[in-house]
Amino acid sequence: MPRLILNAFPEIGRKRGESVTFTSSPFQRIGEAATVEIRKTDEVAAAVRRFGESIAAAHPGRSFGMSVAIARGDRKPRGYDAEHARGGFRLKRWAKIFEAHEFDEAQAALQA
Repeated sequence: MPRLILNAFPEIGRKRGESVTFTSSPFQRIGEAATVEIRKTDEVAAAVRRFGESIAAAHPGRSFGMSVAIARGDRKPRGYDAEHARGGFRLKRWAKIFEAHEFDEAQAALQA
């Protein structure tokens, strides 16, 4: 079975009109990485949700994004790349989004 590696890192969004641009600090980790065995692509979103809930509970109020990767040497399940590309894993669901006038202050806090 493929192993899914999950990481969380600080991330915020800046809203301008209808678009949102995300800024992250992917080399600053929040919590420990998790490794989960999956069988099918449709199990990834649930694993991401559980991991995100555990990070949110351990770090209340933190704004964060997540990354997912299949462990080296493991094969991706069918449809993994397409689902990832369309945003189906919802990796940014815990990233807070700020209006442009609030963003600089939020970005300074992200780096702290």
